[in-house]
Amino acid sequence: MSDESMYTFDVLPEFEPLAPDAIALNPEAIASALALSQRSPQAENQWQIYLTALALNGFEQWLGDRASELAFHRTHCTILSSPATDTTTAACNLQVNGFRLCIFGTERIFDGDVTIPQAALDSPDCVAHFYVPIEVSEEQAHILIRGFLRYDQWQQHQTHSPQRSVDGIYHLPMAWFEPDINRLLLHLSCLEPAAIALRHTAPTPLNRAATSAPLRQLLVQPAVGVGRWLQQQWEDVTQDLSGFLTPLELAGAMRGGQETGVRSPNTDFATLLTTLERTGAGSATEHARNVSRLAVC
Repeated sequence: MSDESMYTFDVLPEFEPLAPDAIALNPEAIASALALSQRSPQAENQWQIYLTALALNGFEQWLGDRASELAFHRTHCTILSSPATDTTTAACNLQVNGFRLCIFGTERIFDGDVTIPQAALDSPDCVAHFYVPIEVSEEQAHILIRGFLRYDQWQQHQTHSPQRSVDGIYHLPMAWFEPDINRLLLHLSCLEPAAIALRHTAPTPLNRAATSAPLRQLLVQPAVGVGRWLQQQWEDVTQDLSGFLTPLELAGAMRGGQETGVRSPNTDFATLLTTLERTGAGSATEHARNVSRLAVC
C-alpha cells in the first residue's frame, strides 16, 4: 500500500448531512442578518444578533411556506430596534396571528440545554406566548427549528424545578420544549392568545387573521394526525383527573356519547366538563376546558 493511499481519508473534508427538516437560507436573508448585526454598538453581541437574525429570517420563510395566511408582523420585534442592545439578542415581540413569539438562534444545543436571555422570560416588554429555539448553521446556510415552549408551561416548570439565570442567561433543559413543531402551527391556527395568559404584560391589540376551517385542515392535517392527537389529549386528561373523580364518575364521563351512538373528542370533553363542574374540581375543569378549546377548533 502506498503512502498516498494511507492518508486518503485524512484529507477528506468533514461533511455533515442536512437534517430532513432543515430550512435553507436564501442570500437575501443572510445579507439582511449581517447588516442588522453590524448596527449593534456592542461588538460582543454582534455574533449572537447575527445568529438570531438568521433564525428569524428562516422562521419567517418557513412559516410563509407552511401557513402563509397566518398574520405575521415583525414591526415591533426587539432585535430590529435601533440600536440593538444586549437585551435584544433574542427576537422578542414577534407577532404571529395575534400571539407573541420569541425566536432565538444558537449554533448548537449542547448537553441538552437551551440558552435564552433572561430578559426574554422576565422582562414585561419581552415575554411571549411561545419560545422557539433555532439552530443555525452559517456554513451550510440553513436553520433547524428545535421545538417550542409555551409560557404557561415555563411557569409550571419554574414552580416545580426552578432555574436560575447566570450572567443574564437562562439554561433550560431541552426536555422542556415540545419537539413537534407542527403542534406550534396547530396552536397558532386554533388557539386564542387569551388561552395562554401573560401575567406580566398589559393587554395590547394584536392583529389576528381569520383562519377558515379548510385552511386549518390544509395547514395541520398533512403533518399531524389531529384526530390521534386529540385522542391522546383525551387520554392524558382522563388519566390526570383520576384523582378528582370517583371511578364511577370517570367511567360515566368516558362513556360520553356512547348512549347516543355518537363518539367524538368534542362529546367526550363536554361530558367530562359537566362532570367536573358538578364535583367542584376547579383547576381540573380548567385543564380539561383548555384541551376542549383545541378539540372544537
